[in-house]
Amino acid sequence: MYYTFWQRQGVKARLGPSFGWIRKPLHEFFYEEAKKYGNIFGLYGFIGQRGLIVNDPKMVREISIKELHKFPMRFAGHMGETSMVHSLFMMQANDDWKRIRTIVSPAFTSGKLKAMITPINRILDNFVRNLDKHGESGEMFDVKIYTSALTMDVIASCAYGIEVDSISRPNHPLIKHAQRILSHDVSIKQIICFVIPFLARLLNLEPFDRESTKYFDDLTFKIIEERLKAKNQKSKDLIGLMVEQTLNDQSESNEVDKNERKLKGISREEIAGQGIIFFLAGYDTTNVTLCHIIYYLIKHPEWQDKLYDELCAQDSPLDYESLRSLPVLNGVICETLRLKPPLTTVQRTAHEDTTLLNTGIKIPAKTAIIFHPYIIHRIPEYYPDPESFKPERFIGENSMESSIAFLPFGSGNRLCVGMRFAQNELRAAVAQLILHYRLIPDPNLKLEYFYGNDILSPKKCIQVLLSAHRALIN
Repeated sequence: MYYTFWQRQGVKARLGPSFGWIRKPLHEFFYEEAKKYGNIFGLYGFIGQRGLIVNDPKMVREISIKELHKFPMRFAGHMGETSMVHSLFMMQANDDWKRIRTIVSPAFTSGKLKAMITPINRILDNFVRNLDKHGESGEMFDVKIYTSALTMDVIASCAYGIEVDSISRPNHPLIKHAQRILSHDVSIKQIICFVIPFLARLLNLEPFDRESTKYFDDLTFKIIEERLKAKNQKSKDLIGLMVEQTLNDQSESNEVDKNERKLKGISREEIAGQGIIFFLAGYDTTNVTLCHIIYYLIKHPEWQDKLYDELCAQDSPLDYESLRSLPVLNGVICETLRLKPPLTTVQRTAHEDTTLLNTGIKIPAKTAIIFHPYIIHRIPEYYPDPESFKPERFIGENSMESSIAFLPFGSGNRLCVGMRFAQNELRAAVAQLILHYRLIPDPNLKLEYFYGNDILSPKKCIQVLLSAHRALIN
């Protein structure tokens, strides 16, 4: 009876668990399933585990906004006991989540983002210099090495205030520990945590490397103490901004001891949780998107030419405000995010027994509601000729950027808090790359992806050819 629960409600579903997702890229597996079963279908795990795939944009919006109180949890699996469980990304949408969101959000205001453009531009200058030898030699090289270094250096500086220079120092502990957590096929340990959570708890398993998460915790605790001791110094990195926000909060519930600078309203572990997720997400997802932008510009040189012409036509410096206003640049970025959203799967988990909107479908407590931006972004009703790269979808009055079917940063009240930071970094990086170099077209360029990984990360190197732009040579 358990494995007929969805079918008895008229919902299509497989007759039992499926582990095909660990043998191929996650987005490919679910895209094939959606073609078989439609936009709404059921999943079964082990006894006690059920999931419902919902790839209807209107329903996703309702679940993410009006019905969020019914689905406040992100994950049904075992996410471990490290500080990562205190991050906004993993927390249940309750009063604690609201409290921390209130503390974190001011770090991403326009003024704070403008201040972060200075370290970003400095790191971009180094990125461009490192590519010079490849532009001069005319030899193919792995561009992912450099995009990874770029996004690592930016996030290390903006999250922790640490200067890394990843190309010159590839064995820096920050790089080593980040790579141990990210960029790999799904592991047996993670499968157990996500699919058999009761066994993971029994075996005291962690889905992410313990040593590496402890490294980020210790790093954060050290930075917090430094910021607390450094009076009258304004911070520009995320950890420092969160510390300052708690010290500046003069509310009754967050009264500051004038004789001792200490955290109020947020714990060290909670700050560490925000720091590690912001670092890992900012590093990997931004790198993934930058790689995919390069991929599409190589495949579609006509858009590379349009982008170069747009950038060259600017009379004013390419700063935070001017980059936001460039239609071709933003169209290329948005269309890349549509075709290759960095996070392929988003979950919401029922807190108690409920019914899915007005469908009559019964949702037991702890059932995961899963939607896939990768699939929603390919619904022909919203995106005709969905597999084609068409940045014009996001240019002009009819731009799809505000569409309910455009979800690269999530949806509703749990929209990614670092969205504007990521957009800021991507605009600046793409602009500098295309102004200095031409990516040589290669119709045979192909990408491969990690198996079972929720992040749509190219698995192998991305071999490209560069040539310096003649305007810069002359």
